[in-house]
Amino acid sequence: MPMTRPYVTVLIDTYNHERFIEQVITSVLEQDFPAADREILVVDDGSTDRTPDLVRRFEPHVRLLRKPNGGQARPNTQP
Repeated sequence: MPMTRPYVTVLIDTYNHERFIEQVITSVLEQDFPAADREILVVDDGSTDRTPDLVRRFEPHVRLLRKPNGGQARPNTQP
């Protein structure tokens, strides 16, 4: 059976991180891992600053999922 490359989801959870979010996303995009073998999902926990707008600048390379504020662990554990 031939080996296949892994498909990786990079999950970035965020809340009001407008100062850092562009640097975080850029760091992931610059990794030496084929773009075809990964997705970048940013889960925004109800930010009230410009975080969602800054994330949208990276579309379609990044997918943004916005949720009502529920705490840091909630975006990773609840649909």
